Amino acid sequence: MNKYLLSVSAVVFACPALAQGADDIVIADQIRPDAITVIATGSETTLSRLGQPVTVITADEIKSIQGPDITRVLERVPGLTITRNGGPGSVTGVRLRGSDSEQVLVLVDGVRLEDVAAPSGGFDFGTLTPGGLERIDVLRGSNSVVWGSAAIGGIIAVQSRDLNGVEASAEYGANESYTADAAAGVSSNRAALTLNGGYTRTDGVSAAAVGTEADGFRQWRIG
Repeated sequence: MNKYLLSVSAVVFACPALAQGADDIVIADQIRPDAITVIATGSETTLSRLGQPVTVITADEIKSIQGPDITRVLERVPGLTITRNGGPGSVTGVRLRGSDSEQVLVLVDGVRLEDVAAPSGGFDFGTLTPGGLERIDVLRGSNSVVWGSAAIGGIIAVQSRDLNGVEASAEYGANESYTADAAAGVSSNRAALTLNGGYTRTDGVSAAAVGTEADGFRQWRIG
């Protein structure tokens, strides 16, 4: 795993910390009538023809927001609430319009993701990183007709990026927190192949009401 990371990390790193402050970025329901989504009806439909609120988060917006996982991006979506049992790496759920996290369907490149260890099959967002993502579609409100009972609260559809070349990024923050991601890929009109690798580490803070022992987190990623 280390070999993959080192082979692509020789490229000059683009540091998001030099970009606009993440706290100044707000993702609202932007008016993009020509934007196309497939999660609402199961086929390509422009946002202007939908009766449900859909937030489309682009790759540029994802890159502008720093953070070890995707929740830093999603928490700026209207009507979306993050629930977390501790610091980075702990079990993290997403609620849409007050629904339970198990009632939100999660799709990554069209594939349903569920935590088989969870009693109701909800998805844990605590380890899903924003690196290598092309866009995120968030549909708020029931869509069980198309996707079944798992989409009563809404749908979060994540699409990975078809990369043609090599790219890398790195972040560093408080509590000895740092994240590094690297990717290399080739793509054409007929097929695409991408290799992603990354590492996240933080000393963390104490998640308990009393006590001073920090809850650290460390994660290697490759895919």
